[in-house]
Amino acid sequence: MLDRVERRVRDLPMFEVPVELIIPQLRLSCRVCGPKLERLDWLVPYARVITRMATSIAGLCKVMSLRHVAQFYRLSWTAVKRIDLRHLERELGAIDLNGVTVIAMDEFAIQKGHRYATVVVEPSSKRVLWVGRGALARG
Repeated sequence: MLDRVERRVRDLPMFEVPVELIIPQLRLSCRVCGPKLERLDWLVPYARVITRMATSIAGLCKVMSLRHVAQFYRLSWTAVKRIDLRHLERELGAIDLNGVTVIAMDEFAIQKGHRYATVVVEPSSKRVLWVGRGALARG
């Protein structure tokens, strides 16, 4: 054992009061790979929230906007977006491009302004392969 470090992470609110946990974590010395932090199954490495809070945030993101979830948990919008994105990547996995031989691209306006998004689909199955912000290059 090298030493003990303290980690501050957020947990689910209790009676609408934010909860912050201070967790002592052991830093271990490995002869092969060097110093390593003790692994805690309920805490993702480098995360600022525990797993059950991240699961709750991802669940609320299905029915509420990111801004409202961030306000509810008193977190930044970017933190909520990062948690939701990580959850979606785990839940949906990598996209399977096997059998895709033809693609189609289109752009569409978001609201009435000059903001656009681009979508890539497989025309035969009408499966969405990718959606991104911004317009296609104009020629």
